[in-house]
Amino acid sequence: MSKSSSGALSTTLTLVGLAGLAGLTYAVWRFGASGPLPLHFNWEGHADRFGDRMQLVRLIGGMAAAGAAFSLLLVWMERLRDNAGWRDTLRLARNLVILALLFAAVTLGSLAMGSPAMGGNWGGPDRQLRITLAGMGLLFAIIGAVIGKVRPNPFAGVRTYWSLTSRLAWDKSNRLAGRLFLLVGAAALLAAPWAPMPLAMQLTVGAVLLSAVASVYESFRVWRTDPDRKPRKARA
Repeated sequence: MSKSSSGALSTTLTLVGLAGLAGLTYAVWRFGASGPLPLHFNWEGHADRFGDRMQLVRLIGGMAAAGAAFSLLLVWMERLRDNAGWRDTLRLARNLVILALLFAAVTLGSLAMGSPAMGGNWGGPDRQLRITLAGMGLLFAIIGAVIGKVRPNPFAGVRTYWSLTSRLAWDKSNRLAGRLFLLVGAAALLAAPWAPMPLAMQLTVGAVLLSAVASVYESFRVWRTDPDRKPRKARA
């Protein structure tokens, strides 16, 4: 894929994601149930905070505004850099942030759009946890599929002292993170329809944290034996 087509694809994905956030904000405002709607669930999967539709609209709309502001910041940073690797990494970071915001917004929006007041069958916290687990699985599967290819950057990847002073440590720790996140994401997607809740959600969160710890340790392990590691430049 050429540089111009890669940039166009990244921009298209960003715009589609932002349009999705804006569209979901309007749909919840126009068609969502009035409430009370659960807005937060504790570790056991029970709703512990409720609100009305407008609170949900403000929350999702805030995500859309934050995503747009962050995207504009990264687009500005892309124009300042004359390095193709940096531009690709900034575009990837932009798309991952929009994807994460869209996942959170869809999860929250389903509370209003799938409630009994809308003729839906929300099914309580168990069903909501299954929706969240499936979305989380998809999100981490996508992150896992791309994170191993990113170059050193200030936004995305396994960023430790060791990975930032050793290109070998960066490459190997991010590849490990990609494989682990992809595995965890696929397992969460498969488990979402049938696994006991909230145990499956708790195990998934634990697996994500263990994957992150393993990737950080991998960066240290590889850095320790890398003869080409370099000291980080002192800040002025």
